[in-house]
Amino acid sequence: MDTMLAGLMGILGGILSALVVSILSQRKNNAEIAHLQAETRRINFELENVQSSETREVLNLLLEHIHQVVGRASALTRVWRESPILSDKSDEEISQYFEGSFLSKYELEQLLKATDKDALYIELETWHEFTETQRAATEYHNFLVKKKIFVDNEELLSACFELDGLLGKLVNVTRLNIKKIAPGNLAKTYSEYGNNVVPLVEKIERLMKLTLKPKSLSN
Repeated sequence: MDTMLAGLMGILGGILSALVVSILSQRKNNAEIAHLQAETRRINFELENVQSSETREVLNLLLEHIHQVVGRASALTRVWRESPILSDKSDEEISQYFEGSFLSKYELEQLLKATDKDALYIELETWHEFTETQRAATEYHNFLVKKKIFVDNEELLSACFELDGLLGKLVNVTRLNIKKIAPGNLAKTYSEYGNNVVPLVEKIERLMKLTLKPKSLSN
């Protein structure tokens, strides 16, 4: 993208130089000058398209990050969790069942030793989901900070950072919940923070559509 932009800028610079020289020296006729002016307009249009293309790519990736982290947060704090019934299964059956799963070798060993295997499994599953949600939230935050220069809509940028802060609070409260530092109902946690997430995401999607709408259609 940068190479293409630099190339177009170079061409534009050459055209502008030729246009100035032709006017000052009067070596070109009006038809040739008009041709150079047309080429200048064409290059300007292509430059605008390059910039719009890069903005579109950034906003699309930003929306992907948003959907990823919001989806994981929603799953993490869901009301009902389905889990396999392990209490009546042998160690061999459990080992086979979780072969290739998210459980590490150490976690599987702990599960086999547990008195209440079903309860421990839910804890392990929740912790893994939390880790993935935290990772997704961090990736969204870092991408937003790094690429904010490409978002020239202040309302959109403000909404994206508002979502970033909201997700940060949700992840932090969930962490305290899971670690039993501040135990509580995960569904209640999501209702306190998550109910504000969906309207905010809808607002961001609406603003993105307006930002990406061609100027000819928005005027």
